[in-house]
Amino acid sequence: MTPSFFAYRQTHYWLSISDSDVLLWAKGLAVGGGFDVEVHDPDVFPLSLQGPKSETLLSRLIAEPVEGHSLFPFHSHSH
Repeated sequence: MTPSFFAYRQTHYWLSISDSDVLLWAKGLAVGGGFDVEVHDPDVFPLSLQGPKSETLLSRLIAEPVEGHSLFPFHSHSH
């Protein structure tokens, strides 16, 4: 699984490390670069579902209605 990067606040970012050594890399980058940041591994477990039956499956997994939830937006940024 590929790590994912999310910006969920102006100054807070989440790097979902998946099953790799990205957490160690991020900690090393923070220390080696002298950045004033906190790098930690939160106790959460993201889940990604896709496909034509994903809404049906998700509605069976959680008690909250699935209809009306927005999909992850995709933003393309060119440099």
